[in-house]
Amino acid sequence: MSIPVRRTDLRTETTFLASIAPAQGSVWKTAYLVIRDQIAYPFFQGLLWAFAKDWFVVGKALAATKGHVAGEQIQNWLSVWWRANIHREL
Repeated sequence: MSIPVRRTDLRTETTFLASIAPAQGSVWKTAYLVIRDQIAYPFFQGLLWAFAKDWFVVGKALAATKGHVAGEQIQNWLSVWWRANIHREL
């Protein structure tokens, strides 16, 4: 028994025409939809990926140089939490 696999629609013309169908033939609405779908969305998606990558690289470098500070803060917080919540119950 085979499981049906759902595949993406790789027919770009059909997908493109379906995306501009709400414009109902208006030139300005069509231009807006095309610019939004083909230029703006890919631009902002790439921008977000670039920021995420840069944030990760900088965070990794900071963790390598100043990770002990964050570790000490977490350890202090956990010890205070342990004394306040768990230790008094024992």
